[in-house]
Amino acid sequence: MSKLRKILFGGSFDMFHSGHIEVLKRAKEFGDYLVVMLPTDERVRYKKHPALPIYKAEERRTVIANLKCVDEAIIVQEVPEKSISLKGIRLVKPDVYVRTSEVNQDDLMAEVALCRELNIEMVILNRQPGSAFRSSSRIIDYILKNFTPEEMRKMIVEDETK
Repeated sequence: MSKLRKILFGGSFDMFHSGHIEVLKRAKEFGDYLVVMLPTDERVRYKKHPALPIYKAEERRTVIANLKCVDEAIIVQEVPEKSISLKGIRLVKPDVYVRTSEVNQDDLMAEVALCRELNIEMVILNRQPGSAFRSSSRIIDYILKNFTPEEMRKMIVEDETK
């Protein structure tokens, strides 16, 4: 019996949308067993915005873990100032590390060096055409442009009373 090829992929997955499913399915194409690493809430706040995440780490992990293309989802504990990727790679020891092209160059160079050192194949996925319309930033932008704070509060109250 041949050994399963383990893939590692990471992301915040705070406002889950179809672009996330798309990229996870693409990552799974590189092996047999997909492990998805998620950052802690503290890391998301540090990296993105003090008001984030919307969903706590365990809630985000639960959503990801229940996707058909995902075999395992883990929360990687790291100090907020550090990327979780290096710790995740050392922890999971994948055969293939898949990441998107949207990355800080210093982080990318460190990931490339670690993958070489550990003999891990690294794949960088570019954004698919049209995927900008399936992004968390695009969702936030749409809401800000189309709804006043009063309209949002009214919708929330109505939703909570149903």
